Amino acid sequence: MKNLELLEKHRRKVAFILAALVMWLIYISIISFELILIYMGKSNFDDFLIFWIGLVIISPIVYSLLSYLSCRVMHKVYKPLRESVTNLENFTSNVNHEFKTSLSEIISSLELWEITKSQWEYTPQALASAKRLDIILESLTPLVEYSNASYRKRYSDVSKLFHETIEEYMTAIESKSLKINSNIPKQLRLFIDDGPLTICLSNILSNAIKYSDTWWEIEIELRKEYFSVKDYWVWIKKENLEKIFERDYRESDDNKWLGIGLSLVKRICDIYDWEISISSKKNSFTHVRVDF
Repeated sequence: MKNLELLEKHRRKVAFILAALVMWLIYISIISFELILIYMGKSNFDDFLIFWIGLVIISPIVYSLLSYLSCRVMHKVYKPLRESVTNLENFTSNVNHEFKTSLSEIISSLELWEITKSQWEYTPQALASAKRLDIILESLTPLVEYSNASYRKRYSDVSKLFHETIEEYMTAIESKSLKINSNIPKQLRLFIDDGPLTICLSNILSNAIKYSDTWWEIEIELRKEYFSVKDYWVWIKKENLEKIFERDYRESDDNKWLGIGLSLVKRICDIYDWEISISSKKNSFTHVRVDF
């Protein structure tokens, strides 16, 4: 049974128990009040007989009403927990995707190394992927905590980071004979958390490479205020642009732009107050931009 189903089952159980406790508390209070009146000689048991008969008859209605109110209260109480469970499940799936991607690159490089005996050609790819895994691991804590994590910010050479990330994908780029136009300053230092930035760039660029055809063109631009990746000829329908940030979203069999990694990108942008936007034109381009 999934975590959310268990949580919902537990919430209903607690609501029904709470309703029963409240009803019994009301009944015990009434009995106590009646006994006090009888003890003081101001009433006797027969005076409450009709009242108790009526109360027993309407008990199911009272319990149903209390159960409904309890469910409403518990729904509000459990809402933050339910959102946390949902976020954690999505986060786990996204991180699993990140790890599998990097590990697949390492394994592929080592297998090619074994087959071709050309260690100088494939070792850099495996090493770059391993370094990216290390960056992802360093970035996990603030993502799990869902906080801004401003304490992780530092002045970093973002230009160098972008060149290194592009270099990681050169094997895939060359295998498709893709043309990469990079508009990146020689040196650009920003006060930023470079771990999540690397994850964002890697996911956006890997999607652009994966769903480009042979000889297509990818444009990468970096500025002080933003970075963008423009993938020529890849197209996403206008009504589906926002959906690509949903986990496991697939627009169509012909256009297989997935939201597995992009859902993590969206989550990172939300945490760091970055603005991500995407535009697409039929048979022309898909443009992803992240403003810092």
